[in-house]
Amino acid sequence: MILKRLFHIVQYFSRMNFSFKCILVLAFFLAAITSAHAQQKSTAPKHKLNRAPEIKTLLLDGKAAGSRIVLNPQEKYMIKMSITDPEGDALTYRWELRPQAAEKTDTEQPKAIPDSVSPISKISAMLQVPVEPGMYTLSLEVGDGHGNRCIGSIPFKVLPN
Repeated sequence: MILKRLFHIVQYFSRMNFSFKCILVLAFFLAAITSAHAQQKSTAPKHKLNRAPEIKTLLLDGKAAGSRIVLNPQEKYMIKMSITDPEGDALTYRWELRPQAAEKTDTEQPKAIPDSVSPISKISAMLQVPVEPGMYTLSLEVGDGHGNRCIGSIPFKVLPN
């Protein structure tokens, strides 16, 4: 049955004029190439995984978290940072300064102190130290606009006046 049908196709093809045969062969090859290309595209990953940014360094007055950082009240101190994003996304920065709770309890965190950090550039900012003595935590949250974020923090002590 298939051979008979193939024979009829060949007979029909042989009766066509030359230019029509060329167009038909060209259309066949174009369809084959398009089909192969579509199959190749469908096996490729649908989307690339977007990874979170990373805080490489975060320094307050030249010192990293884990160092004993003691600051004078109402003075300004430089914050230096190095942040990378694997995809090179535009990053957003959110600073927060909070006093540490005197005791570990299940109650609310102390309120953040507004306008304590003034961004200078992508690698530096300025901290205005609070008046009240005690322990504080400076936090930086970096987002990449795709829902990925990283957080770094530095605890420090403010001396009494």
